[in-house]
Amino acid sequence: KEFNASFIATSDLLQGEEQNIQSIEEPYTIVGVIPGEETPFFYVPIIDLKVLGISYYSQVKVVAENKNDLINIREKIEHMGFSTSSVADTIARINSLFKTIRILLGIIGAVALIVAALGMFNTLTVSLLERVREIGLMKSMGMTSAEVKRLFLTESMMLGLLGGFFGITMGYFGG
Repeated sequence: KEFNASFIATSDLLQGEEQNIQSIEEPYTIVGVIPGEETPFFYVPIIDLKVLGISYYSQVKVVAENKNDLINIREKIEHMGFSTSSVADTIARINSLFKTIRILLGIIGAVALIVAALGMFNTLTVSLLERVREIGLMKSMGMTSAEVKRLFLTESMMLGLLGGFFGITMGYFGG
């Protein structure tokens, strides 16, 4: 879309001038829209404003054609004595926050896994102690110690697999 705009340069943007300067209206074409519900504004090439004699700026937006050049461009601007900010800074902060959250959740998960393993060990130990008579009966009927051991290991694997399956299912639907 095309629209006409003129610019007013106030005395604080002009070097040594005491009055405001207004440019003639010129047509501009909209080439992109920045989303947001703030007061509408638009960016123009700096050359369009230098014609008015503007020598002071409150801020300038620099667009890098390649994101790999961003570091070099920032260094050059900062060596000139200006401060810079970039969307890359915000993204880096967000990534750092998510990395910290992932580490905390990993630690919580590790503690939960250790507690679950201890709980399962406790359950199987109690099960073994309560079934001493049963084990004695199985051995008297001809079962070997290795077979009894396999029976308890199979029981613990089934308990762990079913607990893991139900835990993942509940976590998925709860999440």
